[in-house]
Amino acid sequence: SPVPLSCWRELAMDEQQPISPVTSVLLGGAAGSIAEVVVLPALVVRTRMMVQGADRSLTAYSSFGDAIRTIYRTEGVGAFYKGLGLNVLITPLARGLYMAGAELSKETLGEGTALTDFAVGMNAQLLASIAYIPRDIVVERCAIDGQLKSQVGSTASSAAALRTILSAEGLAGFYRAFLPHQLVWVPFNGIFFAALGKLKEAEAALGVKTEERYLLGVANTFASAGVAAAATNPID
Repeated sequence: SPVPLSCWRELAMDEQQPISPVTSVLLGGAAGSIAEVVVLPALVVRTRMMVQGADRSLTAYSSFGDAIRTIYRTEGVGAFYKGLGLNVLITPLARGLYMAGAELSKETLGEGTALTDFAVGMNAQLLASIAYIPRDIVVERCAIDGQLKSQVGSTASSAAALRTILSAEGLAGFYRAFLPHQLVWVPFNGIFFAALGKLKEAEAALGVKTEERYLLGVANTFASAGVAAAATNPID
């Protein structure tokens, strides 16, 4: 599961005409799809680096930059976009579920404290994982296609990965590592929302209206995501 775009609602909001929850969900899905396409090359490199050591047949990369150069030189630009098809198709659903979970949590449990903000992220992630986990399984299988001697079937594309997983593992194959996934992304999203809430609280105390400052909202998102990533990367 990629970085949440949870501050976009405030960025898209007009003071006189606040957007509706339905529009919030739709915009979240669209924005999420665009973001996933942009960050997919980084996801491919990250996945390759994370599985180093799992099999001696894997290509060894000395750094993020070395991985980019090696993949580009040996496999071409297309290698950075393996799994793009399914990513684009499923991400709007996953993002829509994410925003729906966040809105529902805010309406039922509230927001504004560290605990309720953490709950917003947790509930958003749990609902969105219905779509995120199968998507991540396919995209990450595509990312390491051809890297393992013990690989079963082809995962050179989204369609090939879907066929291989269905034939070799059945539907259960799309939900492998369900619990570990939650152990990463529930705390990630909870920490993200809690940190974002604290930043807004601090800015409000200084008389700063975050929703009126686009760049500040973007900076808050990056800072909150950075804190959440640093806290959960070892588990990931």
